[in-house]
Amino acid sequence: MIFIVKVGDWCAKIWVEEGKTPILSTSYHEAYLTGGCWSPTRPGVFFLTRADGMINVWDYNLQQQSAVYEHKVGGYIRKRPRRV
Repeated sequence: MIFIVKVGDWCAKIWVEEGKTPILSTSYHEAYLTGGCWSPTRPGVFFLTRADGMINVWDYNLQQQSAVYEHKVGGYIRKRPRRV
């Protein structure tokens, strides 16, 4: 079975490869999510990065309602204005 983490806007969703609906949807975060990936060593653990410089660690096997750990790794990411 293949699990997929999808990050878009202010929440992330975990999907099963053949599934029609997500098996887990995170709560909305205060800042825009910028990325996500699975732990290479721990099944059920995935990481989410946020535009406010925070990284969230989720452990699907431990709890599904909130991140098990949060850590500030940088400052707020701002988009540069486009030059016309």
